Amino acid sequence: MKKLDLKKQNKGLYNPGAKKVVVVKVPRFNFIMVDGTIPPNMPVGEAPDYQNALETLYGLSYTLKFMLKLREKNPIDYPVMPLEGLWWTKDSHKKFSVSHHDPWYFTAMIMQPKPVTAALFAAARKQLAAKRKPAPAMLGKARRGEDIQLKPPVADRINFIHAADVAEAAVAALTNGALQ
Repeated sequence: MKKLDLKKQNKGLYNPGAKKVVVVKVPRFNFIMVDGTIPPNMPVGEAPDYQNALETLYGLSYTLKFMLKLREKNPIDYPVMPLEGLWWTKDSHKKFSVSHHDPWYFTAMIMQPKPVTAALFAAARKQLAAKRKPAPAMLGKARRGEDIQLKPPVADRINFIHAADVAEAAVAALTNGALQ
């Protein structure tokens, strides 16, 4: 059985240094994605859309993992990838704050290996739907180019990051200690 580890293959994207802010170029990868909204002032973990998104993403990801692992021809074993997300507000092009008095919008996503096709994804959705009602999810290519890789405690000091517009400014500010 072939073993695949996307996290090891893309180590530079999934293991940022703890003491350094790094800007990385992220290629387009295959993801299962679920969109949702966090109501104002609601903790993320309590938001129904977010709970549904996680149940759907992990349900589909593990279903696909075992579909590929248990298939007769060319079985593949791989670990399910970590949860990723894109977050924004209506005015995130101006500011993004961790204290939110306006709704937050998100796309929660988990990367999938190349052997996950649209047909396999549809079969996994059907299997999951037999157990529970999944959130609307899509399989597609996603990524936006440059990202900032952070690990705590640096990440805990950030009030906002809008990667497409302020990546260079944020890196410069962090490197110079302006956000400490």
